[in-house]
Amino acid sequence: MSENTATQWQEVVPQKDPIHKPAPQRNLTKHRVAFSKLEISSTIIGALVLMILTIAVISGQIGLTKAQFDLQKINQQITTTQNSNVNTKQEISSLSSRDRLLEIAKKDGLTMNNSNIRNVTK
Repeated sequence: MSENTATQWQEVVPQKDPIHKPAPQRNLTKHRVAFSKLEISSTIIGALVLMILTIAVISGQIGLTKAQFDLQKINQQITTTQNSNVNTKQEISSLSSRDRLLEIAKKDGLTMNNSNIRNVTK
């Protein structure tokens, strides 16, 4: 019993070559993989789509800037017209003031008789 069956088994098993052989290492810098037609065409289509979208965004920005400039110009014209209207209203109210009308009437020798004044309302 001095002999162990496990040790006998190890001695009997012969060493064989490994089942899977390691793949030879390739120099990856020398070999280039060729692009397929699908890859080339998809890259070209992608570049064209990107260029078209870029042009669309730039033209949109140009249109927006022009619209803002036109809006500023119109707002400036509105402000100028409003100022002109306010000035004209002030001039009308100063020309039609009661004191001014009385002065003009005195120069021409006219007098105002309060009994002849009638207020008309709608």
